[in-house]
Amino acid sequence: MNNHTRDVEQPTEATPLLSGRIGHALDASDVPSLPEVEPVVIQLRQKGIGSFSLTDLVCPQPLTTDAARAAFSLNVLLETRARLGRKASGTREIWEQWASERQSSSWKEELDRHILLVWSEFLHEQRTSEEIAEVLWLAFPLKAGHGPMLRVTQFLASGQVPEDLLSHRVVLLCVIKTWKYGLPGKSNPMILSRFDSVATPRVLHTVDLLLYAMYLGLLVHFVLLPSAPSTGSLKASKLDIRVLCLMLYSGSRLLKTWSLRSVPFFLVLLAFLNHIPSVPSPDDLAYHVLLYAFSWHVIELHLPLTPTPLVYLPFHQTLPLAVLIWHGISRIFLPVIAFFLPAMLVSLAILSLSMRDILDIGFITTYAPAPMQARTAFVALFCVTLLLLLSSLVILVLTYPSFSLHPSMDPWDRYSKSVGLQARIALVRVVSIYVGPYIFPCPMNILQFALRIPHMVAMLMGKAALAHKVSAAERTVWRLAVGPLMLIVAAPWLWNRTT
Repeated sequence: MNNHTRDVEQPTEATPLLSGRIGHALDASDVPSLPEVEPVVIQLRQKGIGSFSLTDLVCPQPLTTDAARAAFSLNVLLETRARLGRKASGTREIWEQWASERQSSSWKEELDRHILLVWSEFLHEQRTSEEIAEVLWLAFPLKAGHGPMLRVTQFLASGQVPEDLLSHRVVLLCVIKTWKYGLPGKSNPMILSRFDSVATPRVLHTVDLLLYAMYLGLLVHFVLLPSAPSTGSLKASKLDIRVLCLMLYSGSRLLKTWSLRSVPFFLVLLAFLNHIPSVPSPDDLAYHVLLYAFSWHVIELHLPLTPTPLVYLPFHQTLPLAVLIWHGISRIFLPVIAFFLPAMLVSLAILSLSMRDILDIGFITTYAPAPMQARTAFVALFCVTLLLLLSSLVILVLTYPSFSLHPSMDPWDRYSKSVGLQARIALVRVVSIYVGPYIFPCPMNILQFALRIPHMVAMLMGKAALAHKVSAAERTVWRLAVGPLMLIVAAPWLWNRTT
């Protein structure tokens, strides 16, 4: 199973520019004849999800390969399934809402059966790695025009697929091979195509991780030496460059789709912007904000979020463990903290007031300390609340199903079936983000953002030729900006493949 790279637009930064191996065929922007998914989804819903068969999935345009036909059928069924989950009840009647939920559940089971049937029928015959990759990565337009693209891996990365498909061994093997070698493709003697083929998801992720590590190193350097002597011009310029690089990287991360992980980058950027032209000092609130943001970054390194060092160890060992720990934090620790937080805050506030020798509460000021009995009571209240919190954590940890009651032969499911599924989703999400090859890691995505603006303007004005030139310029910029660093990172893996 030999492979190389390409495909999916990044969930955060859509990249329709793909190189000329199989990825060219896997992107509908290069194959405008690929059919739209939405019209068939509408026809299927009009016919009735509970009464259709696979023969009703009539593709409006002929597809030449079994893999393409299977990919189209899966995208139609998965999009229909996803829309069931997004459908909101339009009635306030309890019985009607209950009946609608039951019907949606029944339809979902029917769709799951058809999805698995399409997949099993495709695998009934011997298939090549290229055919399997085509099913999982081939992109179809949702609707006519320049709308979103749909791929099977997109639904896998969001968990909107039947569990049996997500945990299928062939799917997992294809995703892992794509991570290492990219998507398989036809050999192309062109130098630029061979250059682009080096940009596998593993290489691009490594470039992204190295740049992120440099950002963390600069942040550590600043918090350790926040007030470096500025008497010499050289040290002053170093400090300016240090702050500028931190602001540049933080700002580039905010150009991606916002999520909870954007918060520490926003805090870092805000802390420096708030002190321009000076920098935060240890006595400033902004300095403590930087410490908090750095701590957040360090903790995130242990989560299956890109970029992460976890993917350089065996996937089946690190990802399930990371998911298990995160489940323990998000489902045990955080809910317990939130549950007892009001009592903790009230008891701490009252205890703090009672320990003062001079009470100043609003318009009331007294120089008499709080009675010892009150202090004792508030200390007891705080201790009881803390004891309840710890007891709740112990109870939930003991009852939390961290290990499966029925041990599985699959190492992905060693902690439980649900943890294994979430770990697979994390892997698919990581690979999907870096399938390119024209992925601009931060802070180089600022260059991509600058080129996307004229591209969007040209598309809105209907100037396809100009938009094509901008796309070509984007490829050139990627090869000049990211390409050299990519080759340096890829050298060890290329050496292993040739020896």
